[in-house]
Amino acid sequence: MNKKQTQSLYSVSQVSKLMNITRKTLYYYDHAGLLAPAARLGSLETKYYGEAEIETLKKIKAYRAAGLKISEIQALFHKEKEPMEIFLQVRKRLENQLTQRKEEIDNLNALMKEAEDKP
Repeated sequence: MNKKQTQSLYSVSQVSKLMNITRKTLYYYDHAGLLAPAARLGSLETKYYGEAEIETLKKIKAYRAAGLKISEIQALFHKEKEPMEIFLQVRKRLENQLTQRKEEIDNLNALMKEAEDKP
């Protein structure tokens, strides 16, 4: 690659800072097949990411922020299921977790009330 082609490439450190993620997370996404580097340069095959990979990373972050697991994102990217099917499954899982958390809070409130009532 010439100098002009590498100007739009970002190192792992640069991407980590730009996207506010750890290097370990970036490597994990690569290992999981979600985000391969655009290029590997030099004798150490240093990883570099381009604009397309940055856009993919933005999608991954949005999916993670919406509660999707890595396996669900993989299914989306690999078109294993329809997106709406995955989204509905995620919403159901999150609703179940919310119900469970509400029950835990109710149980904790009962314990707190019990503790307050004791002299």
